[in-house]
Amino acid sequence: MSAQTGLDAQPRHTDAAFLPRPPRYIALQCLKVGEGFCPTILWPIQIRRLSRKRPPILFNSRWVSTAAGHSPMYCYVAEDGEDGLRIRFDPLSMRLLPSSYWELHDVEIMLDEYTNRVECIWKEGALLIINNWTCLHARGEGAVASPSRVLRRWAVGVI
Repeated sequence: MSAQTGLDAQPRHTDAAFLPRPPRYIALQCLKVGEGFCPTILWPIQIRRLSRKRPPILFNSRWVSTAAGHSPMYCYVAEDGEDGLRIRFDPLSMRLLPSSYWELHDVEIMLDEYTNRVECIWKEGALLIINNWTCLHARGEGAVASPSRVLRRWAVGVI
């Protein structure tokens, strides 16, 4: 995603949304905090509530997910998998099918109804493990003013 956004803030997303089965967890470790303030933003999903309500905009709107070197595939934002409900969302690699009733903005508004925004303030050496299936995340504002900031990233649970 950084290849597309540069040092700007990122849109909220799940990592590797273009894969048939995205990694279950993403681990981030702060190697250098950097000069300025640049948090990681988390949006944990109220998964039980979402599972009960099952809004059609998340469960029925069809998307095409693409990324360099990967074949395009059809997908949904909310999917019932063999390991339970998971969210797949990346506005930079996913596009709604032209026949969709909804727009990207509508999906983001609906996601707001099932998430709470949390800021992770980094300290050197800190480790953050994100459930990539039930929590959206993004780099917040400030990376431009913090050029020496370094986070190490691992994808865990990739098949």
